[in-house]
Amino acid sequence: MATVKIKFRPSTIDGKQGSIFYQVIHNRVVRQQKTSYHLYADEWDNRSSTVIIPRLDESRREYLTEIRNRIEMDIKHFQKVFSDFEHSGYPYSADDLIAEFMTAKHDIYLYAFT
Repeated sequence: MATVKIKFRPSTIDGKQGSIFYQVIHNRVVRQQKTSYHLYADEWDNRSSTVIIPRLDESRREYLTEIRNRIEMDIKHFQKVFSDFEHSGYPYSADDLIAEFMTAKHDIYLYAFT
């Protein structure tokens, strides 16, 4: 069975936002999928791989809560894709998993806005 990990890549420039990406592992093959989610290093907990929500900054709290919710949705979606491939009985790769995730995610967003 495949696994997905949530990773944070800090910016190489001090004071700039880093980005979230997903690491998909299947049969010891590791692939990465970038996201459009950006946050500062102090807004990310590496140990638990979660977004840290500030108490005081209302606008930042709303943005980070939205990012946290999207990550949760993405992980659930990855798990469904993994399960579907596993139950299909056909061989598949980490690249297949990411391709299906991205195709289905694109379809979900298109459907939500029609």
